[in-house]
Amino acid sequence: MRLPLALAAAVLVAACCSKTQAQPGYGGGYYGGGHGGGGTVGSSYAHGYADIVRSAGEYNVMTSKAHNIAEDTRKKYIENRMQWTQTYFEMQKMNRAYRKEKYDELHPHKTMEDFARYAGQAATKRLRSTELDPITGYLAWPRVLSGDQYSELRKDLDKLYAERANRQGAIGNDAYYQIAKKTEEMTAILVKEIREKKYRPADSIKARNFLKSLGHEARFPAG
Repeated sequence: MRLPLALAAAVLVAACCSKTQAQPGYGGGYYGGGHGGGGTVGSSYAHGYADIVRSAGEYNVMTSKAHNIAEDTRKKYIENRMQWTQTYFEMQKMNRAYRKEKYDELHPHKTMEDFARYAGQAATKRLRSTELDPITGYLAWPRVLSGDQYSELRKDLDKLYAERANRQGAIGNDAYYQIAKKTEEMTAILVKEIREKKYRPADSIKARNFLKSLGHEARFPAG
């Protein structure tokens, strides 16, 4: 409580006490001395003021305790949240480490020899003898590439591979680049028709692999 309010209350109490003692039968006069032995105005004022001050002090003590309890609760909440967050990230870290360990067990680190072997396996394969006759140079075209839209390109490639077989050796640069150019043109037509969904997926894959191997075959001599 504020002091002015406490003082006002004390004055009010003192006034009431003074008025009461002035009445007959309450001490025989304004200053006591009669029957009953009532206190003076000053003592009544002191007692009233002391009660007010004591009440204000108790209020302040209780308010301070409540504030301290609230601060302790808030501090513990923050500490608990921080501990929970730290535990969460620690668990995430442990989980990643565990998964990496298991992955490394199943997929050991590869050597340069491993990468070279994988690259060789992924490389374009040469045409089989059932697809390209090494003696005559005859090409067994897949069904997808037997359409009229490929007719002229097929004739040119048939001729180039027949000449390659007749030479029984490596073809020249001119023939090599012609084969590369015409297989690229056929591939462009095929890709366009694949996007238009004209063929079954299996047939499309077979045709694309054939053209890829056909262009790759020009790097080697016949036979």
